[in-house]
This record gives sequence, C-alpha cells and structure tokens, in this order.
Amino acid sequence: MKTKIFTLLTALFALILCFSSCESTPPSTEQPQNTEATQVTTEATQAHTHTEVVDEAIAPTCTDAGKTEGKHCSVCNTVIVAQAEVAAIGHTEVTDKGFPATESTTGL
Repeated sequence: MKTKIFTLLTALFALILCFSSCESTPPSTEQPQNTEATQVTTEATQAHTHTEVVDEAIAPTCTDAGKTEGKHCSVCNTVIVAQAEVAAIGHTEVTDKGFPATESTTGL
C-alpha cells in the first residue's frame, strides 16, 4: 500500500514540476529576412488570373468512395471548387429463389 501511495505521489510531483517549468512560447513576429523578394512574390500571386482546370468526378463503387467534380488553377494549384467525397455504395444483397434437387439436377 505504501509503495502505491509513494508511486502516485512521485508521479503527481513530476507532473507539477513539468507544468511549473514549461513555458509557452509566443508565436514569432519576425519578418522574413528577404522582404523585397517576399513582396514581389506576393504581388505576382495577387496579380494572377486563375486558369481553371476541371477535376473529373470519380464514381463510387461498392467498396471505394468517389469524388464530386471540382476545379483548380493550373498555374498556382489553388482549389477553386473543392471535390467532395461521395460515400461508397456498398453491396446490395440478392436472395436467389431456391428450388429442390431432382435426380438429374442439383438444388439451390
């Protein structure tokens, strides 16, 4: 019993020690070093006119999911119309009508 209490207290102490010594680091607010190149890239991206490419729909099967038709830009690869997943159709159980076996045929 004393061993269990000691183990529990040790774990609790380690947890408290961890939380008291851990500090959250605020996100970096530094600007990129090459701001001129970043600005040119940003301006070029903003001035871009999208060239749409149709992403074909994929029909679902019994076991595999499909996708709806979508569109993206062939230049910058930005998704214009996202493809949505279409659930797999699944199997449709069919019950065959049985018949009795005879001397010349097997039954079902």
